Amino acid sequence: MNAALVAIALKSIALLAAACLVSLLIRRASAAVQHLVWTAAFAGLLALPLLNASLPSLHIRSADRMLAPGATFRADAIAGARQLAPVRSTPSTPAKTSRAWPDALAILWLAGASVGCARLLLACAAVARARANSEPADSRELASLARELGIGARVRLYHSGIASAPMTAGLFRPAIFLPLAAPEWSAEKRRSVLLHELAHIRRGDIATQIFARFAVHLYWWNPLAWYGWRQFLTTRERAADDAVLAAGSSPAEYASHLLEIARSARPAPAFAAIGMAQPSQLESRLAAILDSAISRKPPGRFLLVAIFTAGAGLIAPLAAIEAQDPTPPSDVETTIRLASSQNNFEMLDRAADAFVKNRQYDPARKLLEASLEVRGKIAGTHSDAYSEGLLKLGDLEWDHYKGRNASDDYARAIALGEGPQTAQALLRTGIFHFHELPTAENYIQRAILTGKGDVYAESLAWMAEVRAAQGDSADAESLFLRAQSAVSKNSAAAALIEEMYAAALAKQDREGEARAMLTAASDYRQKHVESLSPGAANIEAKSLQNSGVHPPTVIQKVNPEYSQEARALKIAGTVVLGVIVGADGTAAEVTLKRSLGFGLDEQACAAISQWKFNPATQDGAPVPVKATIEVNFRLM
Repeated sequence: MNAALVAIALKSIALLAAACLVSLLIRRASAAVQHLVWTAAFAGLLALPLLNASLPSLHIRSADRMLAPGATFRADAIAGARQLAPVRSTPSTPAKTSRAWPDALAILWLAGASVGCARLLLACAAVARARANSEPADSRELASLARELGIGARVRLYHSGIASAPMTAGLFRPAIFLPLAAPEWSAEKRRSVLLHELAHIRRGDIATQIFARFAVHLYWWNPLAWYGWRQFLTTRERAADDAVLAAGSSPAEYASHLLEIARSARPAPAFAAIGMAQPSQLESRLAAILDSAISRKPPGRFLLVAIFTAGAGLIAPLAAIEAQDPTPPSDVETTIRLASSQNNFEMLDRAADAFVKNRQYDPARKLLEASLEVRGKIAGTHSDAYSEGLLKLGDLEWDHYKGRNASDDYARAIALGEGPQTAQALLRTGIFHFHELPTAENYIQRAILTGKGDVYAESLAWMAEVRAAQGDSADAESLFLRAQSAVSKNSAAAALIEEMYAAALAKQDREGEARAMLTAASDYRQKHVESLSPGAANIEAKSLQNSGVHPPTVIQKVNPEYSQEARALKIAGTVVLGVIVGADGTAAEVTLKRSLGFGLDEQACAAISQWKFNPATQDGAPVPVKATIEVNFRLM
């Protein structure tokens, strides 16, 4: 949550800074056009949290290439007997929690926004009460002016003590409130005031004021939001003034009327209504009214569409941009000492994540072990926080260390309490013990009972494998169908379930159905491998068939690991990858030419991405070339 709030905060600053820049560039445009820019900016601020959560992260990758066969290399992954780690259990106790300063800042932000929004709602209620307690006034003149301005909605007119100056309110039932002294005004003053308030209604200023004020409350800590709010109010009032002058009112007389009204004006109720004459805006408005050189032209439909289209073109990619991962710290021990002195396990977790993304698993494990110690110190070894640390360590062991210690970490986490957060640990423990069907069945059944989403779907598929191994093919097929309907589409879990089901169908000589499932799973695996592959510079890779190109040679090879799923199901075969061996001797732009599935394609990509080569050469100079790598997965 804190990371998301930080991302939204930084993006809101960038959006408001862009609005300030645009406002500066168009300072000679009419007030209506300037107000439109700030309206678009506040609309973007409200949309930012939703878009930040819903849009996929924006990553920049070089163009895909079709790789022709060139140099061919081979690697082997061999799965041997599994050594089970000892299981240590600890009793479960109620969780203790710890508060770090980022949590306090997040709570402060949300509390401030809640208070501001509550004040706005109370102000709306106050205006509604004032309207209910006021008697409608003669509105024949108002109706005539409304028709002249093309306003089809019925507008009510009230003389009320709530209004020390004219104001407009009402989102769905617009109304104009005039002071009790309004009947004594001259006809020209009354006409100018009504034209000004009707201009707000025609422009939809009530709605834009409410959502802009809501945006300001949401980003109350940001000085740029308050600066934008002042510009929003000033340009809106100037736009309404321009509408009065466009209707034929004398600038000098209108300025005189506005000055008289401002002398007795009080603020509108917490911005739930639009007051005509706020003293803080008076000087700039009077100067604009009397300046004959100022543009007063309202924006046309084309400009309206252009501004909001440009705003959408800015906010969408801005919301989708994902912050770059921090560079892993060079000194793991220093990081551990610093985080431990601050009791900050989140710092250790973030550093571990960065190392994992750089395929440096040993320092990542060391950091997670230190994180577990900090969690135990501040929350206790029976807490939810400590359980979460065990799960993180277990996941790292499962994904990158053959699962030799994952079973231990998962068992300790499960002993602290079973629930949705430990369902994956239950499932993976069952997979690890799949060669012992009664034990596997027990863990997988518990995962089904507690799991949600894709973990639940995968648990159903693994229970289907248990039933198939027990000879109950009918129950196995029923479980596979339930798993297919429960899993997220186009996900790793969906691909695994399709592969498992296809293998079961193939054993029943239902090859046609199996091939259709494998095709869908292979499509996902291919896209996933490409997303995991390191990118390459936008260069033209050569083929070894080109004259004078000497092939690369491997100087450092990393053999892939077996995935735990493939090990449990005894999957063997060959994965074929296409790569570009760069002039720097690294493998990049990995593409999947032949899929084996069950997580083995991704394991092959992760290993090949760590290979080092003496690069190919042409005329003595290193050049990038296309190559093919075959990865054989064998069981002993």
